[in-house]
Amino acid sequence: MITIKVAIRNIARRRVRSLLTILGVAIGVAAVVGVSAIAKGLQHDVKVAISGSASLIVKSKAAPDPLSSALDESIEDEVRKIPGVKRTVAVWFNNRMITVGRQRQPILIAAVENGDYEFVMGSKIEPIEGHLPKHGEMAFGSLVWRKLQPKIGETIDLSGQKLRVSGAFKTSSQLANMCAITTLDSVNKIRGKSISCVFVQTSDPKRVRKEIESRIKDVEAITTSKAVQGMLNNLRTVELAAIALTGIAGVVGALGVANTMLMSVLERKREIGVMKAIGATNRDVMKLFLLESIILSLTGGIIGCVLGMLGSQLLVHILSYIKHQTVSVLITPEVLGLGLALALAIGVVSGLYPAWKAARVDPVEALRYE
Repeated sequence: MITIKVAIRNIARRRVRSLLTILGVAIGVAAVVGVSAIAKGLQHDVKVAISGSASLIVKSKAAPDPLSSALDESIEDEVRKIPGVKRTVAVWFNNRMITVGRQRQPILIAAVENGDYEFVMGSKIEPIEGHLPKHGEMAFGSLVWRKLQPKIGETIDLSGQKLRVSGAFKTSSQLANMCAITTLDSVNKIRGKSISCVFVQTSDPKRVRKEIESRIKDVEAITTSKAVQGMLNNLRTVELAAIALTGIAGVVGALGVANTMLMSVLERKREIGVMKAIGATNRDVMKLFLLESIILSLTGGIIGCVLGMLGSQLLVHILSYIKHQTVSVLITPEVLGLGLALALAIGVVSGLYPAWKAARVDPVEALRYE
């Protein structure tokens, strides 16, 4: 405890420099925490958006995920004939330019057979205006609704297909809230005979999956959890790349800590000589300077975690206000642990060389130092 008190006292002696160093670490940690929190929120949205009651999803073998898959609609009839299949729902996903009044907006369309929206999406779909779409109608997620502000009953143009606005809906998935939904037969003119995938309900998914893949060419039947996992793996790759980029700010913070500690060693050379003269060992000196470096970094880490949480929430609110698009922000122990681990690593790595340099100071030469 005495060593910690001494370390804190030494840091407090140079308040401006210490505060600037702490701020440098805080900015780096805040960037990493903010990006990680938004990435976790996006992963959560994906889980919720594709977590329906289907047991399997049949998609093109060449497609990485159901959203980018393309199949002929006759595939559903073949799947339905397989013993053990209780229910099938064909879905067509497509990014299209939509015209509402004078506004044009690219939007992800989910056209669901027979309007079985909750079977596909899993999360409860709650109408907030009007009703969920029937044939010839389309409903918008709450975020798109706020941006486009269409009127119920208004006719919209979807790449030449005319549809009526039935209302707006919201779910617990922000991704779904940025989409539009309609029935599969409402977009026959656009899609032709194409569908993206088939959601399948069965009590024996393992056997049915093998049957589908052996009977039908060029398709893959995957569990809902595997579909989600595949998309999550892609998102995690993006998350790691984003964290690596924001980690540059952490490197800058580390350089700041190293610079501060090296200057501290130079300025306190005589003090180090006095410490050694009254019995302090090289280990004691090294321990003191390393502890100061860690305290600086962890203080910056704690502040950075708070700034990262607040900053990510603020960024999402600004994005929602300006673009009417948003994602969830998910603050987990893993996210905060990553921020504090980064701060600790900065403290240890940045403090090792200055601490080693302080420990090597010759006490006789130090006492002569002015």
